[in-house]
Formats: sequence, structure tokens, C-alpha cells
Amino acid sequence: MGHRAGLWALRACLPPETLLMSFAETVRPSREIVEVLSDGCPRWQAVTINEGGHMGPLTHPQLVNPVIRDFLSCP
Repeated sequence: MGHRAGLWALRACLPPETLLMSFAETVRPSREIVEVLSDGCPRWQAVTINEGGHMGPLTHPQLVNPVIRDFLSCP
């Protein structure tokens, strides 16, 4: 967490076909990071899940897994 990477570095190391998943009920810092990434990387697919909070991938896999499956199955 101490490493500082600018938005340009993230765009350079992640593919343009990146899924940015977030949760509407998450904490404010996480929401703001998602907002910065969404604005700075418009080619990324951004999905917001209404339930789950920051632990959503663990507590709500029934909502998360279909989004990941659909993203990976797109040509």
C-alpha cells in the first residue's frame, strides 16, 4: 500500500479490456478510487453492484461471479 502508482502507470500495465467492479454500499475512499479510475480509464468496463460493500466478492459471490463470467466470455 505504500507504493504510489499514478493513473498513467495503471493504464500502462493493465489491459484496455479491464473490468472495474465496485459496490454501491462500500466505503467512501473506495467509491472515490473507482470514480477516478472510471474517469481516467474510459475503455475499462465499470460495473457497480448494489449490494455487498467492500467485502462483496466474499459475501455476495452470487452477484459477483456472473459479472466476471460475462466479462470473460465477451469476445
